[in-house]
Amino acid sequence: MFSTIYLHEVKTWFKKPLFYVYAAVLFLLSLLISALAVGVFDSDNVTVTSAIKLNGAVGIYGLLGFFAILTYLLIPSIIGGTIQRDFKNNMHNVLYSYPLTKWNYLLAKFSAGMTMTLLIIIASLIGITLGFYLPGANEELVGPFKIMNYLQPFLVYIIPNVFFYGAIVFAITAFLRNVNIGFMFVLVMIILQFAASSSVPTMDDSYWVELLEPTGDSATYNQIKYWTPEEQSTQLIPITGTLLYNRLIWLGISLIVFIGVLLAFNFSQNPTSLSLAKTKAQRVTKKNFGTITKVVMPQATQDLSFFGQLKTAWIIAKSDIAYIVKGWPFIIIASVAFAFSLLTMLITGQQYGTDILPKTWVMLQITSGISSPFAYLLIYLYTGLIMDRAKAAHINQLVDATPTRNWTMLLSKFIAMVVMVATILLIVILSGIIIQAYNGFFEFELPLYLFDLYVINIWDFIPWIMMSLLIHTLIKNKWVGLIVLLV
Repeated sequence: MFSTIYLHEVKTWFKKPLFYVYAAVLFLLSLLISALAVGVFDSDNVTVTSAIKLNGAVGIYGLLGFFAILTYLLIPSIIGGTIQRDFKNNMHNVLYSYPLTKWNYLLAKFSAGMTMTLLIIIASLIGITLGFYLPGANEELVGPFKIMNYLQPFLVYIIPNVFFYGAIVFAITAFLRNVNIGFMFVLVMIILQFAASSSVPTMDDSYWVELLEPTGDSATYNQIKYWTPEEQSTQLIPITGTLLYNRLIWLGISLIVFIGVLLAFNFSQNPTSLSLAKTKAQRVTKKNFGTITKVVMPQATQDLSFFGQLKTAWIIAKSDIAYIVKGWPFIIIASVAFAFSLLTMLITGQQYGTDILPKTWVMLQITSGISSPFAYLLIYLYTGLIMDRAKAAHINQLVDATPTRNWTMLLSKFIAMVVMVATILLIVILSGIIIQAYNGFFEFELPLYLFDLYVINIWDFIPWIMMSLLIHTLIKNKWVGLIVLLV
């Protein structure tokens, strides 16, 4: 039964254009980046140089790691999608009635997702390799071909990391039946990974960060930070010390999560729900006893004028705004942005080595570079989600049949995204005021907060909202659209 389900999933993915789109995008992007790195596009006034051979183990690790991050963002669509498809098509009730064991079912689904994810990463690895040998490549930047330079990063980093992210996403999808929450987990982990990696060079003792950073990048940096260019060009990365312990720890955590899914899952379960507020159960009693009464229905009127379309756009926008701010992706990313803002403000209190007061302009200066990446991620993600709402709810044909103009629908999405960005900027204000109050500084200058964020800075996001609407209009798959925008 395992082989039957596994082969069916693999064949299904090979029949889907989405797999070839993912593989082609990463292949072409990796081919372009590696060609740029070795000077294929050098000109008379532009010359690419490097201190190390780019096809050494360290060089391949760096290049492959970048494309692996893009692939990690596809894991919810691929590994999560293998089990989400049964729920989405309402086939799980039929499928679960067959005489199959949950071990065969879950192992086959997960293995198929892992296989397809690794094949996409292999496509980027092939692109990197071919880029090194294109006509015009600088031979001084490319060393002799050694298969272990490619195998070591793939075996030590890629497979364990895909297994970790895949196990978490698979667990979330199996129990919550929501791929979006799985995507949010991957996104938050990648943000935390960047934060950990950037902090390691400035830390006196990074032992615990090296152990607990999931991808092993921090521990790898510690292993090779004192290497000469010759060593980075010719030697493999030593799997010892904190790097070895890091790989074993996270491999063990991944196994525990996956085994936990195998033990806890059952075919008769209902989806687990996450709710911020529990509703109190109430008994419903029939109260319409008596004679039949006449019901007067209100007369329905249509207003297809310009102002009527504007009113319709605002009504749809309010629905989209509620969908955004109540959704777990927004709550998670907004919470992480809030935490990062507070942490950064707490540890940053000097200007050129001199302590300064936490005045409003200081708070705005600190958070301007923190809130923007989170706002852009939310724009890229939620533009696709709100434009896909009708299709996900299976009412897209009803929506298309309504006498609503195209510009009305697009305007409603634009309004919703602007309000979402304004909400993120409100978090910046709250962060600044909290830190100021914490430091005993109560000159909040609220007008300066509002003017800087809502009159000056909010316009930086408008072109990207328009670009995101364009991309998600041209590309109907929200995940492909997201990857295009991230690239």
